[in-house]
Amino acid sequence: VLEDENRRLFDRVEDAIVRIDYLEGEKLNLEREVITILEESTELAHELDGVRRRLEEMERNGELKDKKLGVFDVENCQLKERSAEAIVRIESLEAEKLNLEEEIKKMLEESLLREFEVREFEAVRGRLEEMER
Repeated sequence: VLEDENRRLFDRVEDAIVRIDYLEGEKLNLEREVITILEESTELAHELDGVRRRLEEMERNGELKDKKLGVFDVENCQLKERSAEAIVRIESLEAEKLNLEEEIKKMLEESLLREFEVREFEAVRGRLEEMER
């Protein structure tokens, strides 16, 4: 019975390790996505600077004063939203990883305790058998 329970605990530990590996892969993917987003934001910042210069030039010529704010606001909002979503996802994965690591630690402790109890039981049983002889 204890061996079955011990085996189940080890199976749970193995499942948790697989989940951690998967989550670490997802975290890496999200980190790459964040890097891509940051690179895109740098490119967009350069593009925005170019657009800003062109718009300032047009303003000097008396054109497009009101449209300038709308373009910058929309692009900045989209960029901030994507960055925030990626950061929230990474934080969520990190929290889940910590929870899984804690769960694995507890399961390993339980497994070791059960293994110790089984050995103690077998030792006592062995002594009883020797005494009966």
